[in-house]
Amino acid sequence: MNEPRPDWLEAELRDLPRDLAPARDLWPGIAARIDSAARGPGRLARALVASLLVCSVAVLFAWQAMQASRVERSPFVLADLAASYADARHRYESAWPSIRVRLDPATAAVIDGNLEVIRVALAEIDAALRESPDDASLRGLLRTTLDAELDLYRRAERLTPTPA
Repeated sequence: MNEPRPDWLEAELRDLPRDLAPARDLWPGIAARIDSAARGPGRLARALVASLLVCSVAVLFAWQAMQASRVERSPFVLADLAASYADARHRYESAWPSIRVRLDPATAAVIDGNLEVIRVALAEIDAALRESPDDASLRGLLRTTLDAELDLYRRAERLTPTPA
């Protein structure tokens, strides 16, 4: 099925240059865009929003599971669990203003929004625990939410450039 090429086509092909350089070097522009996209605050903001979304979905599923099954456990005192987190929370809350000013404003705003969502969730969990202090699902949800808050502070702290 290989038919021979016409002589005129062979002559044209022989006359073509073997190497052809582009009119200009495109690589520096491509590399710069890759670098700026990899380091830009947009990537971080998207990651933080995604982590907030995952946390919110986890809270929703945990809440639904809690509603579906009421497990009787020993009485629970909210202050006992919160106290184990109190020192770390206080340290991060105190450090947050100095961390926040060293972050990109858009990133800091995303983190502030996430912290507000977590605070609202903690208030709702606290109210639910006051009504059902024996609910193990709520205790687990409280632990998970407190862990998410501390993790958000830790991540923000790691993103902060060290002061000169």
